[in-house]
Amino acid sequence: MWNLHVLAGATHQRPSDIVGVDDRWAAYQFDSAVCLVGTTIENALQETSEIGGKMMPRYTLTQLLDADFRLPQPESAADALKTMAARSKSVKYHKVE
Repeated sequence: MWNLHVLAGATHQRPSDIVGVDDRWAAYQFDSAVCLVGTTIENALQETSEIGGKMMPRYTLTQLLDADFRLPQPESAADALKTMAARSKSVKYHKVE
């Protein structure tokens, strides 16, 4: 799917046109799946982590394309705010009922 996503972007074609999906609904579903996978990989490639004082890529393309590799579950919005607050003493948050 990644290769198809890259090829579709480079040739400005729909993935379904490249592989020859004729049914319009099936083509839409196929294009959506290729877009989701491609965008997820692109976003993961942009993630960085601080290692030894340097910002380094968190994932490699080889990792992301490995069939057994799984991305971690994203934090909930509440957990993300708590993490930000824990990192910064000046940020305060209040639980909203």
